Amino acid sequence: MLLIASGLAFAAKKISEVDIEASHKWLEKGKSLFYSGKHQDAIKAYDKAIELNPMLDKAYNNRGNVFFDKQEYDKAIDDYTKAIKLNPRYYKAYTNRGIAYRLTEKYDRAIRDYTRTIKLAPRYYPAYYNRGIAYHYKKQYRKAIDDYTRAIKLNPRFDKAYYNRGIAYRLIHQSRKADENFKKANDIIKKYGTKALWDTEAVWDTLQ
Repeated sequence: MLLIASGLAFAAKKISEVDIEASHKWLEKGKSLFYSGKHQDAIKAYDKAIELNPMLDKAYNNRGNVFFDKQEYDKAIDDYTKAIKLNPRYYKAYTNRGIAYRLTEKYDRAIRDYTRTIKLAPRYYPAYYNRGIAYHYKKQYRKAIDDYTRAIKLNPRFDKAYYNRGIAYRLIHQSRKADENFKKANDIIKKYGTKALWDTEAVWDTLQ
């Protein structure tokens, strides 16, 4: 209720073109600071962007990414939720919130968010991949395999999806298929120089 009320308040306040332009400059500054590893300064920059333009959904999403990187997942979830309230079609915010939910072991909420992303952007392969991870942790390995497979169809060079699918096959005792997937992941890494963690128990997350 508080978020909805805030959104209505934002809509009622007229934001000047000058403030809109300035908010985007602070947004870009926040990105630069974040990529430089200056997390607190990045948060301050996003705070300023939001102060100038409370309707700037990307500022909430990006501030959420900073909190995510600081492993402050509840704060990240709050910001992703605000971004989604402002823009219900912001599919990357759903995926980001889903990953934060997964890392706080709220697997069903994570799956719901990934599914929303897929409805909005059916070709956004990270959503299938991350939903596969959530199913993986729920021990629903066949569903995980299906989602890893969808991710691979959309991005045939996605070595991590092959590798995780190999782990899932191993867990349902299909060793031949597991080995085929591990080999495919390794071949991709050799050919394209991508980096993976060679730990057969590992399952990755991505933050897009």
